[in-house]
Amino acid sequence: MACAVTPVTGDLRQTQAAIARTLRLPDTAGTNLDALEDSLRDLTDIWGGPVALLWEGAEHLARADSQGWWVLTDILDAADLPVIATGAARR
Repeated sequence: MACAVTPVTGDLRQTQAAIARTLRLPDTAGTNLDALEDSLRDLTDIWGGPVALLWEGAEHLARADSQGWWVLTDILDAADLPVIATGAARR
């Protein structure tokens, strides 16, 4: 299990970089969405087996940049990466 944290500012690029770093992806995956998508295909090789992502503070990105949240979650979903996103419940 890898754990990434969304900054309180909820910035897409900072969140992307945190996820890429946590998953041990190449530096380009932290700054380029296409590179992130491509790199996620190699996760099993990078980790030597299956891995899951615990994404803490996901609500910060959802609140600050809902479009960025959808883009990032679509990429993670397409990679068949099990993701547990945590954050405060909306009221």
